[in-house]
Amino acid sequence: MPSLRDTAGKRLWVKTILNQNKDKNFVQRLQHPEDSPKVTNADHTKSTVRMGNAEVDGGAIAFPTLIQPTKSKKLVGLSGKAAAKYAVKTKQAIRFNSSKQAQTFAESVHDSESEKY
Repeated sequence: MPSLRDTAGKRLWVKTILNQNKDKNFVQRLQHPEDSPKVTNADHTKSTVRMGNAEVDGGAIAFPTLIQPTKSKKLVGLSGKAAAKYAVKTKQAIRFNSSKQAQTFAESVHDSESEKY
C-alpha cells in the first residue's frame, strides 16, 4: 500500500484493486455510474456506492453498504453489520491484509465517488 500522503500512489493502488475486482456489482456501479441506479442522500447528492470496512473472520474487508439485490434495478442501504454479512455471503467483499488498508480503500472509494457528482 502506498503512503497515505502519496495521493497519486493511493489512487493507482485503489484503481488496481478495483480492476482486480471488476466482476463485483459495486465495482461495476462505481466504474459505470451513468448506467447504474442511484440513491439520493440527505444532502441531496447522489450515490451509486457507499462503502464500509470491518474485521471479519480474523481478516479485514471493505464492502458496499449500498447493495443491489440480484435482478433488482434498485439500491438498498444496509447497516454496517448487515452489509458486511451480505457482502461476505454474496462475495462482494474485498479482503485486505490489515484494517488500515480496508479503511483506506473504503474511504478512497467514497471520495472518488463523491468527485463524480
